Amino acid sequence: MKRLNLRLRITAAISIVCIAIIAALGGAFYMAAEQLELVLVEQLVGEELDFLIKRYQADPTYIPEPGPNVEYYIVNPDTHSEEYPVFLKNLENGHHEIDIGNGRGERDVMIRQVDATRFVVVYNIGPYEQREKEFKQLVMTALVVVMIFAIVAGYLLSGFLTKQLTLLAQRVSNLIPGSAHGSLLRDEQDQEVAMLANAFDQYHKLFLGMIHREQEFTANVSHELRTPLTAIRTSSELLLQDNTLSEKAQMRVRDIIKSVSDMAEHVNALLLLARQQEIGVQEEFGLRECAEDVLVPFREDIARKSLDVEIHIPASVVVHVNRQALQLVLGNLLRNAVNYTAVGYVHLNFHGNTIDVTDSGKGIAEDQLPHIFTRHYQGEKRSDGLGLGLDIAKRICDRESWKIEVRSEPGKGSTFSIVLPNE
Repeated sequence: MKRLNLRLRITAAISIVCIAIIAALGGAFYMAAEQLELVLVEQLVGEELDFLIKRYQADPTYIPEPGPNVEYYIVNPDTHSEEYPVFLKNLENGHHEIDIGNGRGERDVMIRQVDATRFVVVYNIGPYEQREKEFKQLVMTALVVVMIFAIVAGYLLSGFLTKQLTLLAQRVSNLIPGSAHGSLLRDEQDQEVAMLANAFDQYHKLFLGMIHREQEFTANVSHELRTPLTAIRTSSELLLQDNTLSEKAQMRVRDIIKSVSDMAEHVNALLLLARQQEIGVQEEFGLRECAEDVLVPFREDIARKSLDVEIHIPASVVVHVNRQALQLVLGNLLRNAVNYTAVGYVHLNFHGNTIDVTDSGKGIAEDQLPHIFTRHYQGEKRSDGLGLGLDIAKRICDRESWKIEVRSEPGKGSTFSIVLPNE
């Protein structure tokens, strides 16, 4: 499950805290208001009852008049039963809250017995209930308003809190691996962000040192290897001109020359991958001419197998890419095509922005296709080399922003495609 980004998580935290606090305060106010209302109603009814008793004792003929929300009853042996509401008859002395039914709501009742006379005050608490309902709606409305405000305010506040981290992340994402850059540390950064920026600076410094040492090592190894390889190849070619060598010896010398070419190709490929500053050095050149140059080392094997090799690329086609990288990748694909095609053909085609290397060789099983670009992967035991290696070819394509694709059918051949970027 994908996690929310830091800003949204801070927004959610602030919103939840604010909403929880407001909800708690609103609930507390509501409960306090309700409790206060009950106390006030009970006090009011009690005072009305005291006033009723005093008036009656002062004037036994006193007949109280009911008010808008209050009713008075004086019950003595002379009172007729029909003058006394049914819901009051079975109530004892004291304070009561009763629902009189028929949708008429609740009544607050206070009863007190003085000698043989019973005094009753009935208070209609419907208006209080209405105000209580309105107050509850007000609390809910305030909660919704606060919720919206908390989300908006939380989002703005979280943006302020994460602004320095966001800017630091943007500067880090714009860094070019292996290239020097100015310090990520800024005076205006908070302490925690400054620590993070300083850690990035130190890490990048170590990374630059590692790349520099690797480049020096690669350059030294390349130079040290190229010199003896050149000597071996030159000596082998001179030896091949000796007519006194047997056919078997000449075949072994050719194998040496071929191995030297393979090794030189490995050195060139590894050097290209190691030297990042060379990646992306582009030039314009004719694609057909480049393909013909790449085919030169394989002419002998092509002739020996009598393969039909055709380059279906017009001489007018010009591409603007890294020539060395393209030659290395094409060389690998052509080597594989020639090596694994016993009879038939090897064709080079160009359409749109795609270069196809098609052969009529043994093909590749479908279950092996997803793995052929994996390092050290071999779907079957092979006695001959894989040249540059499809894994290194793919790494070069990835660095140059090319795509390398394959279509194959066992027994019918394969097509490897290099998809160049649209200009």
